Amino acid sequence: MSNDDHPTITDVLDEFRAELRENLSDRTYRSYDSPLQLLVHCIDGYGPNYLSGDDSERWEEANASQDAPRFSEVFGPEYIPQLFSEFLSYFMPRKVQPSKTLAKNTEKTVRKLRKWLTDKGYVEQAATDQPRNSADLVDATKLRTLLEQVTVWGRESDYPDYDEGHFYIEDVGDDAITVNRVTGGGTVTIPLPDEVLANCTETMAISGVIVQDGNTWKFLEVWNVYP
Repeated sequence: MSNDDHPTITDVLDEFRAELRENLSDRTYRSYDSPLQLLVHCIDGYGPNYLSGDDSERWEEANASQDAPRFSEVFGPEYIPQLFSEFLSYFMPRKVQPSKTLAKNTEKTVRKLRKWLTDKGYVEQAATDQPRNSADLVDATKLRTLLEQVTVWGRESDYPDYDEGHFYIEDVGDDAITVNRVTGGGTVTIPLPDEVLANCTETMAISGVIVQDGNTWKFLEVWNVYP
């Protein structure tokens, strides 16, 4: 159970929400509230991965009860900054696939929360984690949309060779990208239109299915793009 000396993540985020609601219009408040709800989902789902030592034992004991609490109801705000990268780099692009507006609102919310946690003394400045820029989330979503427009028709069995999984962009050329092979190692080159290439960077990964069509590799399916 939380108390004034040891507030939980839930306590602290409720306090943050209360201050936002007091100082913002309803419309502006909602632009913060939606990302906060998603952040809590991320914290509750992935927070246990960050536990060690006594906190791991504490979590195991809490989950042994019939009414197991959520992570955010057990642990304190010191875990919030540790989840910022997980939230912005993995959870948002892979699980949520945000719109441009939601991506920008999410970055705004994380930056405000990050400063607020420090100003309130809940975390030290050095403990906060620099969040990924929302442009990364927007760019990944845009590239996924463009790639979906250049996929080929058919099934894997219609082609002499195929591969599926996560393909990391290793090089962006004048007319193609080079990605790793998931099966068997090595790399393949995938020609793409200029508009698509202009949105590719070597920091991105593309999940889906690629097929060999003659001497050329193409995307058969695009599941997601990760910044």
